[in-house]
Amino acid sequence: TAQVHHARRALESRFRDMALHSWLVLLEQILKTFVLFRVTMRQFKSLPGIPSSLTSHDASLHGSNVYSVSESIILKWLAYHHNKLNATSPRRIVNLETDMQDGLVFASVLSSHVPQVDNIVHGMKRNVRSDQDRMLNTH
Repeated sequence: TAQVHHARRALESRFRDMALHSWLVLLEQILKTFVLFRVTMRQFKSLPGIPSSLTSHDASLHGSNVYSVSESIILKWLAYHHNKLNATSPRRIVNLETDMQDGLVFASVLSSHVPQVDNIVHGMKRNVRSDQDRMLNTH
């Protein structure tokens, strides 16, 4: 009975983390299903400020085994805004998880649409190498 009690306590202690992860996965799937798949090349072409060279036929948007066309458009849009504001250090955004970790891409998109936050973006650490650097960029 002591082993059963110990096993139950171990499962109960992991439940919160497992439940949080499950809810996040569900939320991600809802966003993909109802929001992300509404992003189309036609809509992307109609966005103000997007140059026609960016919306030309691009094989990378359709040829991915990892990302859908909608996800590839989002990656391209993120890269455009980052590179527009950081011309000296352009990036190719290929992975939402790793390329967004330093906060610079998100901050660039935000600054492109809300110029009042531009001073915050310029104060961010550019050469992020550690978790501490990432944390500094979140403030």
